[in-house]
Amino acid sequence: MKEKIVKPGIVKRVVEKLEGTKINIGGNKHSYKREYNLKYTQEIVDNVICAFMDVIVDIIENGDSVKLNSYMILEPKYYTEKRARNLYEDKEIIIPAQYRVKLIVGSKLEEACKRLSERELR
Repeated sequence: MKEKIVKPGIVKRVVEKLEGTKINIGGNKHSYKREYNLKYTQEIVDNVICAFMDVIVDIIENGDSVKLNSYMILEPKYYTEKRARNLYEDKEIIIPAQYRVKLIVGSKLEEACKRLSERELR
């Protein structure tokens, strides 16, 4: 539970999850003479994850939201200017108005947290 998984670890886990499956290239009897079955390598999975994240960044940059059914919704949300107090220097600071990404958790992630709670809090 205290482990922080970064992108290479995610890529490795995705490759392990797809270990028995293969990429089917070809399949059209008339235009391809052979059918190739390739494994999902870490390079392929890394490229897919990078492209996926780049697309999400582009969508958020355009002001649109991303909905991954049953997993999450990511949307840009406008936050107005706020006044706050710096406790160390005892000064008032102003946090400028800005857009931030709002994450709405879907049912599958909620269920995963529920299972974690049941397992850890027993």
